[in-house]
Amino acid sequence: MRGTDGDDVLVGLDGDDRLPGGVGNDTIYGGSGDDRLGGGDGNDLMVGGAGNDRGGAGFGDDTIDAGDGDDIFSGGAGHDHLTGGDGNDRLAGSWGVDTIYAGAGNDKIGGGHGWDVIDAGDGNDTVGAGEHDDTVHGGSGHDRLGGGSGNDLLFGGTGDDSLNGGPGDDTLEGGAGADTFVFNALSSDGNDVIRDFVHGEDVLRLIGRPAVDHIDKVTMIQMAQGTLIDFADHRILVEGAQMADFGADDFLFG
Repeated sequence: MRGTDGDDVLVGLDGDDRLPGGVGNDTIYGGSGDDRLGGGDGNDLMVGGAGNDRGGAGFGDDTIDAGDGDDIFSGGAGHDHLTGGDGNDRLAGSWGVDTIYAGAGNDKIGGGHGWDVIDAGDGNDTVGAGEHDDTVHGGSGHDRLGGGSGNDLLFGGTGDDSLNGGPGDDTLEGGAGADTFVFNALSSDGNDVIRDFVHGEDVLRLIGRPAVDHIDKVTMIQMAQGTLIDFADHRILVEGAQMADFGADDFLFG
């Protein structure tokens, strides 16, 4: 089944359907089965339904509801909204200001080019926010969050998370759990803020400077707002922290 120029409604049946929408503001329902959906040009609505579905939105401001299953969808050009549902999904926003909610499952999410808002949901998720100023919520689970370039906000949520803001002036909040805040001198820089560092639970991982391999070689300055750590081109403000409270167990090197 294939859409034509115009605003089409395509409805799949039980089984593995191929439903390309074409030009126009199309509505596409995959139904049960492992379906392939394509939006094309226009502001499209795609609903995958049950099954392991995949598809791409194309040009326009599109809405994708992947449904339950292990789904693969990308947003394309435009300001898109993607919802993953239950399952281990792979979702990418691509171009535009996108909103991505992955739902439950161990998901892999890419924000792409744009000012994106990403909620990874429950599960052990991997998120790369991409370019520009993004907001990422890890949700419950042991998540790996990467901000990419831009001034990003990363919230780990509940679980033992890894947060790497990347280049830019980033704000990192690990949430409940034993979190790792990662700073790589070889690939990123900026003025970063850690909001909720807990001594004896969270750690700062400093990568890319072999000469900095012990707490005695870390430059720290006590500030009114907390402790400022100067690492290569990173200036890391650990809010509310006292410099005297830092010990060797608070750092990982390499």
